[in-house]
Formats: sequence, C-alpha cells, structure tokens
Amino acid sequence: MTRLRRTAGVSETAVEGDLYLVHPASQEIYHLDAMATALWRLLAEPQREADLIAAFAEAFPAIEHARLAGDITGAVETLLRQGLIGRD
Repeated sequence: MTRLRRTAGVSETAVEGDLYLVHPASQEIYHLDAMATALWRLLAEPQREADLIAAFAEAFPAIEHARLAGDITGAVETLLRQGLIGRD
C-alpha cells in the first residue's frame, strides 16, 4: 500500500492566507493554490491517495466523484513532479 508523504526539509511560509513551500535542495519557491494547500495539510501524516480523495469527497459532496478524483490525482502528480512530496 503506497502512501504519500511530505519531502523532508521542505519549509513552509504562510503569507496573508497563501502558502509557499521552499524545496530544500533547489531552494525553488512554490505557491500552493487552495487545493494543494489542503493536500499539504492532510499530508502532515503520510496518507494513501485514496484516503485523500475520500477526505475531499466528504468535504465537497456536491462535486462529482470522478472529477474530484481527477483533480486530486493531478495535484498529487504536480507535487510529486516538483519533489515536494514522495511515495513510501
């Protein structure tokens, strides 16, 4: 069972409601949108992607599950590609 986790050493800074992350190796700065910020917060503890989708589905029951799952998967892939999260 693969779990997603935050990359060690990523620092975060909140500025006027926006969240910014700094990658420890590249020092590149990333601005997270609302969905990515919520994912980041959920990943304070390692989570399975299915559990992340379930949490969003519970929070947003009016959104079609397939659309929600696609949006979460896309955000996860972006965070993985940026090296801000990884898989266990």
